[in-house]
Amino acid sequence: MGSWRKGNGFANKGKRNSLIITGDNAGKLQNRPREMLSSLVVGLYAWVVTVFFGAVLLDVVYSNMVPEAATAFSAVADFLLRIGAVTVLAALAAIVLSWKSGIARTFFIASLAVISLEFLIPMFFSQLLQDTQGSVLASGTRIAISGLGSILAFVGLWGFCCRRQGSGERRT
Repeated sequence: MGSWRKGNGFANKGKRNSLIITGDNAGKLQNRPREMLSSLVVGLYAWVVTVFFGAVLLDVVYSNMVPEAATAFSAVADFLLRIGAVTVLAALAAIVLSWKSGIARTFFIASLAVISLEFLIPMFFSQLLQDTQGSVLASGTRIAISGLGSILAFVGLWGFCCRRQGSGERRT
């Protein structure tokens, strides 16, 4: 088995401590770019899903405060669909790149499933939502779905970061 160890103090007098890489640890350095990409995409997904939650929250507040501004809702809906599409793509990338971390993968899949409800509920329950336009139930459901998706994504991010820190990588 390989290990990381510091160079011997007598041979390195006056020099920086050097790392001696032996055995299996040499492969860990080659995986470094993939780990960095995974961290970037997982963090991006948590950020995008939070932006999506904020946009939904602003849409709900705005639609309840100014109900007569129905003409502006089509532009807002298009913007929310674009953010939603980016959120779904980022979720799929985060799931693929965090596949080795079971806890992160599970929370990212749950987050994607919950966020998907934001798009599926209006398709299946459009008549019910039109009848309850402006009600607290419809607004609360949208906020709860987006908020839960954001929370699940951040728990997945936390699980991903904990897996990386506890994976046994030692740098000395």
